[in-house]
Amino acid sequence: MRAWALLAAVFALLAIIAGFEIAAYAGAFGRVVWHVDTKDKVLFLTFDDGPSENTRAVLDILRENGVKATFFVVGKQAATHPDAVRAILKEGHGLGVHSMTHPWLWKNASEEIVLSKMLTENIAGSKVSLFRPPHGFMTPFVALEAEENNLTVVMWNVFPYDYKRGADEIISKVEEKIKPGSIIVLHDGPGNRSEMIEALPRIIAIAKSRNYSFGLLEDYLRD
Repeated sequence: MRAWALLAAVFALLAIIAGFEIAAYAGAFGRVVWHVDTKDKVLFLTFDDGPSENTRAVLDILRENGVKATFFVVGKQAATHPDAVRAILKEGHGLGVHSMTHPWLWKNASEEIVLSKMLTENIAGSKVSLFRPPHGFMTPFVALEAEENNLTVVMWNVFPYDYKRGADEIISKVEEKIKPGSIIVLHDGPGNRSEMIEALPRIIAIAKSRNYSFGLLEDYLRD
């Protein structure tokens, strides 16, 4: 790996661990979307690490509130919960891939991305065009595989660490960060997601009270 690529990857990792919102390094890896360039008061809800036993509750909340979201699914989870993948699409939500087993991606990027895309498309019966790398970690290997598989890399600019915070703190962190075009990351993977599930309808209500709507990434990222 060239020295510049290694340095960029190390910088990206340190920035993500530190919780910084950065986009400057993304140029080294081709097109990486951190937020949607729009003046419209629209937000983009995304969910990572599922589907799981928690996905149904998320879908119910979204349906009750008339909101669409994009789910970045992990291949092994999609294989375990294929009906949840189909339900995501049936209810009008977007679908992206988030690797096969959620590892740190280096030279394993090809296998992880290709397998997860093939499996997810087979279950869904439709093409997938969005990819989010596990841990938000980009390398030249990831960029190359995403490009070769016609996948747009989507990151975020609102990350409330919902998997380790209480509902009130999740909501507070989202409130602090949202602006037109914000991409919000929440997690519907396995385990206890009760705080996120409690926070979700309140986040939606607060956003709507500020005259925000919610959009699908696919609709705004089409070339």
